[in-house]
Amino acid sequence: MPKVLTQQEIDALFSVITSGELVAARGTEKGTKRTIRIYDWRHPDRVSKEQLHVLENLHGNFARHLGSTLSTLQRNITEVKFVSVAQLTYSEFISSLPDPSCSLVFSLKSLEGLGVIDFSLSIVFSLVDRLFGGKGEVFNLERELTTIEKNVMFKVGTRVLDDLQKTWSQLTSLKMKLERVETNPRFIQAVSPNEMVILFSFEAKSEQASGFLNLCYPYMTLEPIVVTLKRQRWLRSLKDQDQKTDLKHREKLLREVYVTLKVRSGETDVTMRDLVDLEVGDVLRLDTKAGSDVVVYVEETPKFLARPGVSGKNRAVQIVSPIEEGGEDENGNGTD
Repeated sequence: MPKVLTQQEIDALFSVITSGELVAARGTEKGTKRTIRIYDWRHPDRVSKEQLHVLENLHGNFARHLGSTLSTLQRNITEVKFVSVAQLTYSEFISSLPDPSCSLVFSLKSLEGLGVIDFSLSIVFSLVDRLFGGKGEVFNLERELTTIEKNVMFKVGTRVLDDLQKTWSQLTSLKMKLERVETNPRFIQAVSPNEMVILFSFEAKSEQASGFLNLCYPYMTLEPIVVTLKRQRWLRSLKDQDQKTDLKHREKLLREVYVTLKVRSGETDVTMRDLVDLEVGDVLRLDTKAGSDVVVYVEETPKFLARPGVSGKNRAVQIVSPIEEGGEDENGNGTD
């Protein structure tokens, strides 16, 4: 039969609970500490942990793309590292930005919304100085950007959005367009102040300067995509994308390789005396017949047979056929 507590025992129990002694005793007995996170009912989280994990992985890839782009622009190694992701109101994000600032406002055409990328001024002035031939030194962080500096950052922002589009292509196709560069955060009206946003923070470091970049998406803009995010879908699309990206990357690298291309129309032997005495109008007899194909060499290796001719005002050759490896061209030259 369950024990019935007296009124005195009930009062004593409530007094212990109110004083906190009971919680402390239980925690001490088990030797564990409980971490309690305060939940703000006015600003509920809209994105689940699984969806946040996918977004973190996605923008971790963006950090690597961005690091390559900034390194190319600065002609120096710039490391970009993903730092954190948070859900907060748009007014909280705007109030966290310095004034003056350098904020790139871009549109997401397929989702009909706006996003914001805020650059730390130390990164901006270092980047501008490098692009104008300087050493990337930063002299004054308290002033606004000039018109020329805004135009430079507009072009930089276009490159950054290309990286962002490439990153999102692993999940979906997003068309982004840079709208303007703002220096006063109060003029950035992407959504209403109380709307929730997803904020991604990155840290950029180079020899000359370091600072943070903040990427802000309004939740209502990304909602059609976020609600469908699943880890399995991300991993599957990532695997397919990696295969396509790897192939395209190899093709791109091959296309950017410089090779020496030359054409040999024929050969002949002359003495040094004859060579010195050559004048305009003299004729040399070559070892090839008139109208025969010439050999095209790639890095000293015969690769193609071609016909000589002109293209506009330039001399040119028309490729006729490749020379098979291990074979010989019509002049008896081996291709090993």
